[in-house]
Amino acid sequence: MRTDPITFEILRHRIWSINEEGANTLERVSGSLIASEVHDMNTSVMTAAGDSLVIAPYMLVHAISMETLAKDVVATCMENPGVKPDDMFLCNDPFAGAQHQMDVVVLGAIHYEGELIGWVGSTIHPIDIGGPVARAAVRRAISYGTLASSALLLGAGRGLLEQARRPLVIAAPVSQPAH
Repeated sequence: MRTDPITFEILRHRIWSINEEGANTLERVSGSLIASEVHDMNTSVMTAAGDSLVIAPYMLVHAISMETLAKDVVATCMENPGVKPDDMFLCNDPFAGAQHQMDVVVLGAIHYEGELIGWVGSTIHPIDIGGPVARAAVRRAISYGTLASSALLLGAGRGLLEQARRPLVIAAPVSQPAH
């Protein structure tokens, strides 16, 4: 579909503003000083294939996380469990898109007349995600805490974590031997 330059700029600015407002809200309500002071977070609007359309002006490296996760969900979840309106996916798995376990990515599917037309995403670095040892003492990835890999967090009428592609917890914290 082609559009005239004026309509294009109006739509581009509207989408940019919506995305930036989401980032500002995420920063204010996160409760994470890492997000509010260091701005280790970002938001994005993506195409149905997972390509970025707009990215908020925070940590740009997080755009890679959201885009990689969206493409992973499209490749692995479209058939089972499927991507339905109001679906939300959660991930902090570095092998599925997150920069490291402390970056939590949430994606929301955008549908129009029953068809997936895009994604909205946010990545944030919370202060803590659990784990048996202080972060400075972490020597193994499993020590960071809970690891979620492209888990269906919330689906339309499906309930919390129902029909997830993978279990939410695929690596539970374990005790570290004393050194």
